[in-house]
Amino acid sequence: MAHRIFIGQNGGECSWQDRSSCPITARLAARFAQQQQPPAVGPGPLAAFCRCQNIPDLSMTAETSSTGGVAHVTMGSIRGDLVMVDEGGTLLVDDTQCTGRGAATSIYTSPVAQCG
Repeated sequence: MAHRIFIGQNGGECSWQDRSSCPITARLAARFAQQQQPPAVGPGPLAAFCRCQNIPDLSMTAETSSTGGVAHVTMGSIRGDLVMVDEGGTLLVDDTQCTGRGAATSIYTSPVAQCG
């Protein structure tokens, strides 16, 4: 599943606007849309899944559960989790969190924590 989110040799992110090729929930797509609004000051929006400007070297491990699972993604010094849920028999990413830092780092919190 994580390889459908981070694609290609350089680990580019799937286009979250195209849910037919990027396996995320409608809830997560709506949150990413909120976050892509240009800030009043500072740099532009961060990459949606890694919360970074550039995606460095990529490695992944996974845990499964009866309700979905978690893909632990390491991108250089950045460690993030893709939290997956089973939605109608399809596994979809519904949240991103910083590995080992729990729900306080959910993509749904404000401000969104940096995972690096």
